[in-house]
Parts: sequence; C-alpha cells; structure tokens
Amino acid sequence: MESFTYKGQKFTPMRKFNSSEEREGFVIRKLRSIGIHNYKDRESILNTWNWEEFYEQAKTVGAGEIDIFSWRGIKVVPCENELFQYTG
Repeated sequence: MESFTYKGQKFTPMRKFNSSEEREGFVIRKLRSIGIHNYKDRESILNTWNWEEFYEQAKTVGAGEIDIFSWRGIKVVPCENELFQYTG
C-alpha cells in the first residue's frame, strides 16, 4: 500500500492485527506512549491528534482498516485519544 500524509507527517500502512495479537489484551501490553495525543492538559508533539481525521487520510490510500502503520521508522497504532508506538 502507498503512504499518505497526516498533518505533514508521512505514514505507511503495514497490516491489521492478527487474532493472536488481539487475544486477552496482548496488544495493550505492547503499546508505548510517544507524546502524540489530544489531551488538553499536555503538549503534543504532532499538533492535536485526531483519530477520525487520521483514518480519513488513511482511507484515501485504501488503508481504512489497517491497525499498524510505519512512522519515522517505528510501528505505530492509532487509537482514539493517542498515537502509540507498537513494540510487538
């Protein structure tokens, strides 16, 4: 799949989670905060995070169902309030 730009940053779709990753909260244990969020009381390194806007951009390249993306050489998982690094 081709890459897309969200708020001036390039994201490359990688893949969906597989069923073994989703079981029993496995994915949650593999997420690490990287400072990109929409919390009003903390500064975010990528302006204001917006999950819906992110996936609108992802859909333009057919990646609306993807769970894991590459950004700046790391795997990331977009969540409602925060963009997390995926360490799995």
